[in-house]
Amino acid sequence: MSNPVATGPERPISAPVSGILPAGSPRLRALDGGAANLLSVREVADRLGVTTATVYKLARLGELPQVRVLNAIRVAPADLAAYIEARRKGGRP
Repeated sequence: MSNPVATGPERPISAPVSGILPAGSPRLRALDGGAANLLSVREVADRLGVTTATVYKLARLGELPQVRVLNAIRVAPADLAAYIEARRKGGRP
């Protein structure tokens, strides 16, 4: 099995799929970035200087954008930065 070379923000996933996908099916693609760039609730809490319970509350209230990965909450660094910047100016996003 060969590893394809990434040519841009998307790269093909190479996996044995014979017999799984019909001939001519589009190939699965993965986006660069992914979960490695998302922050855990603990990381967000540490950066904000608050408890994890506060981060869960902000997410539940919709004040902090989040991504759910199964049962885990993750926050994109850009969303955390936007949240901080909005509060720095005294407004809400």
